[in-house]
Amino acid sequence: MAEIKKIIVLYGGASSEREVSLNSGEGIYKALLDLGYSVSLKDFNDVDKLENLKEYDLVFIALHGFEGESGILQKNLDNLGILYTGSKYLSCKNTWNKTRFKDILESALIPTPRGFSVERTFILTCNLLLIFLIQSMIQILKNYS
Repeated sequence: MAEIKKIIVLYGGASSEREVSLNSGEGIYKALLDLGYSVSLKDFNDVDKLENLKEYDLVFIALHGFEGESGILQKNLDNLGILYTGSKYLSCKNTWNKTRFKDILESALIPTPRGFSVERTFILTCNLLLIFLIQSMIQILKNYS
């Protein structure tokens, strides 16, 4: 394995966990600088082509949410022969989907807590219902004021 000298930290992105990723990425960047590495910091939103990451010896993935944890980025980096930190594609893919991961654990006879899956449409319906209830409560309170 070649010596790692030049590292890029990918952070930010467009997920709902962007702020967490920005903080993580900055901390990783500073730590790597303190350790004497040549380090660049790049917001994932600003990455035009993953091929451009080949100029680095290592990609440090500091992305949270789908962009950094689903396995898609890892698969693309693997396909390009780019070294990166964290789990490989299949591990990310299998653990990103909690139902799939629970099935994998149970098939290996690893006990898991009882659980259930909720469809996205159910969650959206509940959110809309909650908004309607809050708006109704506000209207009732205004009427009694």
